[in-house]
Amino acid sequence: LRVRCATTATARCRGTLTLRERLPGRGRRTTTIARASYSLAAGTRTLTLRLTAPARRALRARATLTATTTVATRQPSGSARSRSRRVTLVRRR
Repeated sequence: LRVRCATTATARCRGTLTLRERLPGRGRRTTTIARASYSLAAGTRTLTLRLTAPARRALRARATLTATTTVATRQPSGSARSRSRRVTLVRRR
C-alpha cells in the first residue's frame, strides 16, 4: 500500500497502517490481519504488509478478502490524523 507525506513537511511523518477484517470462526468481531509502522520523509513510499496466519488461510479458502485499511498518522506538528478505506486483497495464483 502507498503512503504519502506532504512534500512541504520539514520533519518525518510517522504513523501506523492497520488492516482489519471479519474472519471465519470469529463471529461478528473484526480482527487485525496486518499492521505496519512507518516513518518517512516527504514524498510517497510503498509499504509491504505481512498477513497473519488466519488471514492467509481465509484468503487461500476464499480467493479474495475485503478489509478496512486505517492509516493513523502523527504529523510533525504533533496533530494526529486518521483515514480509513476498504481494499480488496486477491490471492496470488
